[in-house]
Amino acid sequence: MGIEEKYFTPIVIGVSAHRDIPTRCKNRIKARVKEFIADLQTRFPSTPIIMLNSVAEGGDMLCAEAAIECGVALHIVLPMPREEFANCFSAEGKSKFQEIEKYDMAMEYLAADIEEATILSADTQNYLYRQQAINMAIRSHILLALWDGEDSFDKSKFAYDTSAAINFALRHAYGTSEEISDTHGVVAWIFSPREGKSYSEEDDDITYLTIDENNELVRSKDLPEGISKMMNLIDICNLKQKGE
Repeated sequence: MGIEEKYFTPIVIGVSAHRDIPTRCKNRIKARVKEFIADLQTRFPSTPIIMLNSVAEGGDMLCAEAAIECGVALHIVLPMPREEFANCFSAEGKSKFQEIEKYDMAMEYLAADIEEATILSADTQNYLYRQQAINMAIRSHILLALWDGEDSFDKSKFAYDTSAAINFALRHAYGTSEEISDTHGVVAWIFSPREGKSYSEEDDDITYLTIDENNELVRSKDLPEGISKMMNLIDICNLKQKGE
């Protein structure tokens, strides 16, 4: 007799995305997110997928909608208490958030050191978003990034953007830090321009980002071999748990 799926080891996807996604691009980007999820579901059919997502208005919310449509479990990770976070939404966004949170498996608020942010004269909200992004990157097998390719990171202000989240996911380092972990992460990048910016069809594919043994950035169009092998082992173990 097999074991219930809720006890299986899952594949965990974290999400980092900007808010300013042009309306004309939303359907295209959402289709790419669903394509990314479907590829994992096809490769590792015995393994459940969990998406960690703050469901902030914009790209995060778009990814959450895609996950729900693909049957992926959603775990909402808020950077601040729900009541305060809800104040960041437009009326339309708040309505969407309330609908999406019905699918949440276990909403979580990450308590951050607000006092430290004040002492360092940082923007408190950005500080909280930063802490949430770091936590998500640590807990994910793959960070799904909707990014415009621009690095607008400002470490001195504790500013948070997707490029900072990507850097932490890949190198387990923040900003210009030299403390690079021996273990590097994987990022699935979907090009997502900001309002007023253009893009070409050449930018339309999903790009995987990793770090090689020389600490150099590597781009590929297929799931990197290392993470693929690890997920395959997870899938084999889950298959055995099923008793098949």
